[in-house]
Amino acid sequence: HQQRMKRLADEQRIAQQAVDEQRSRRLRLLQEKNDLELSVRALIDFVLHLPKIQGAPAVFTGEQPRQWLKMYRNLRQQMDELKDQQTLVLVFKHALDEDVKLWGEGTEAEDWSLAFTGLNRCELKLDKLRKAADKLLHAEAQIGAGWREFADAARTARVELERFQQSLADEANCEEGLARANHAEEVHRMLSLLSKQVQEKIDELAQSTAVEMSTTCDIVLQYSEGCAEEREALRALIADPSLAKLPAGMPAKALREYQADEVTDTPEATEVLLEQFVEWDVLCARTRKSAAELLSRPPPKFILDVACAVKEATGFPPGFVGDWPEAREEKLARLQGIVDAIGAELGIVIDFFDPQDVLKGKEVPKTLRLMQLLAVSAARHLPADA
Repeated sequence: HQQRMKRLADEQRIAQQAVDEQRSRRLRLLQEKNDLELSVRALIDFVLHLPKIQGAPAVFTGEQPRQWLKMYRNLRQQMDELKDQQTLVLVFKHALDEDVKLWGEGTEAEDWSLAFTGLNRCELKLDKLRKAADKLLHAEAQIGAGWREFADAARTARVELERFQQSLADEANCEEGLARANHAEEVHRMLSLLSKQVQEKIDELAQSTAVEMSTTCDIVLQYSEGCAEEREALRALIADPSLAKLPAGMPAKALREYQADEVTDTPEATEVLLEQFVEWDVLCARTRKSAAELLSRPPPKFILDVACAVKEATGFPPGFVGDWPEAREEKLARLQGIVDAIGAELGIVIDFFDPQDVLKGKEVPKTLRLMQLLAVSAARHLPADA
């Protein structure tokens, strides 16, 4: 009897080794292919062939991965359309370059008829380029939101699975419990791969909408010797392209160089200054409102959420705790903590802001000014070469 039991145990061990090797090969193949659709299909195929597991997360039903597959195909189509839009932008950019050269050559040869012709053409091409680029950025924002939704869904599924794996720990001693644990571990590996591949798509999106304008700027600098102020502004933009997003009237310089009296109190400027550290799409996803809508009258908890996002990106405000307490006095203390940290970083006394106004929904311009100073403080808190 003992020999039969030993032989049976050996056969089970060999069979399990064969299963483990097959799974490892499949995972290696998916990693080598690095194809998101293939990975989702493999996950669907795997969970649909598993025996039904009581209390298993939604991913085990196969319905959730099927929704991801539909989401991926929709996003892939949008990515293809985005590439077409980028091509259109590049066509307009090339045409603008040619007209800028025409203007420059006319100026250099003192052929003012040619120079003015080039300038007139530049104005038309620049308008087309701006409209095409705006459309490209709008499409990028929409697709980016879709990819982040995908990433959040995969992350949530992985967290739910990890909780389920913990509940299986006590069953690992029996054969059936061990099988369930192995199945859960395999699904976890596949979800981890999916998350990695989705993040790669998010990174790829940022690259696919980039348009190199340095050549155009170099041509303009070459032929604009008599325009010192404009040349300096253009050089600043070349050094830091993010300055192009600043609203009119704001200093065209790095955020860490801003003085306290140079910030404004508008929602537009607040959104632009903070977006260096805050992913608005992610932060605003729970509210289903845009950053512009929330900044038009910032809710108290939203201000703390912004401060948390800034701290995660920069480490500022140091020691800040962003949970939202129930007691009114504790809420005021959280907001005052932000005020004190900003004042210490910038070496100023902030006497224009009262946390009680935030709780009452009053003095919005003063709140926006404080949020902009939060961005300036965070930029200064970072190393100079960050």
